[in-house]
Amino acid sequence: SAVAVMSVSDQEITPTVESRVSDSEPSPFVAPLDPHAGQTRKQGVDLGVVLSAAYDDNIFLSDDNAQSDLVLRAAPSIGYRKGDRDTQDGGYLKMAYRPTGVVYTQGNSDNRVDHEVGLAVGVRGKSVAFDYTAAYGKLGDATPDVGQEADRQVLDHVVRIAWIPREKLALELAAGQSIAEYTDKVLLDSRDTFGEIALRYAYSPKTRVGLVYRAGRFEVDDADDQTYHRVTANMEWQPREKLRVEVAAGGEKRKYSAGSSVTPVLEGRVDWTPSEKTNFYLNAYRRELASAFSVGQNYRLTGVSAGVSHKLHDKWSAHLE
Repeated sequence: SAVAVMSVSDQEITPTVESRVSDSEPSPFVAPLDPHAGQTRKQGVDLGVVLSAAYDDNIFLSDDNAQSDLVLRAAPSIGYRKGDRDTQDGGYLKMAYRPTGVVYTQGNSDNRVDHEVGLAVGVRGKSVAFDYTAAYGKLGDATPDVGQEADRQVLDHVVRIAWIPREKLALELAAGQSIAEYTDKVLLDSRDTFGEIALRYAYSPKTRVGLVYRAGRFEVDDADDQTYHRVTANMEWQPREKLRVEVAAGGEKRKYSAGSSVTPVLEGRVDWTPSEKTNFYLNAYRRELASAFSVGQNYRLTGVSAGVSHKLHDKWSAHLE
C-alpha cells in the first residue's frame, strides 16, 4: 500500500490500512506512553486527504470464495480540535468527518463511498474527569462473519467517569453501547450494551498496568439475548525508546439460553521503531462474537498481522502488511 498523507494526524478516525485487530478504546485519563507528550498540539480546523492503492488477495474475507483485486481509496477529511486530553486541567473537544471513495480496479465488487464521523468531548480536573466518545460509520466492506460485502450502519458510544486520587492512578466507571444495523434484512442487527469498572496505574514512565471488569448484554434480532462477564489485565510497556509492547489478556464467560461457555480473550501489539522513518509492528487477537449471518450462533475470531511502515518524504509513506 502506498499512501500520501497530508496533515491528518489530528483528526484520523481509523487507520489507513485496517489492522482488523482491536476495538478497545484506550483510557483518556492516565497519561499514555507517548514520546510526543508535552508538545503543543494543533488547535482549530484541520484539512487533509489520504490516497491509497492496496492489493488484497481476499477482498470478501471468504474461506471458500477468495477473490483478489487492486483497491483504490480516496479519503478527504475535515477535523476540529480544541483543548487536549493529555492536559491535567480543562476541557477538550475533538471531532472529524471522513468520506472514503473505494474503487475496485478489476471489477470484482461494487464501488462505494463509506462515511465515518468521530467525536470526543470531556473535561478533566485535578481529581475528577469526564469523557464521552462516539463513532458513527456507514460502511460497505466485507466482514469475516458474512464472507461478503455488508452494507451497514454502526454506532459506538461510551461515557466514562474517573476519580484520580493521585497523578498515576485512576479508577474509572464506564457505560456504552455498540449498534450494528444491516441494509440486507437477511442479516441480523445487533446491540451490545455494557458497564465497566477499571483500575489503571502508571507504575513508571515506561510501564502502565490496568485491571478491567466488564458486564454486558448482547441482543441479536430473532435470537435469545446473551449475557457476558469479562475480566482482562492490561499492560503497556516501553522498555526502550524504540520498542513498545501492549497486551490485554483475560477470560470471558458468556451465557446463552442453552448453556454457557468460558473463552480466553487476547489482544496484543508490539511496535519497533528503529528510526524516525521506519516502524515494524505485530498484532494478535482472539475474541468471541455473535453471528449476523447464522441465527443464534457465535463464532470465534482469531488472527495475527504483521507489517512495516516507512516514511519516504514529509508527505509520503509506504506500508506492507
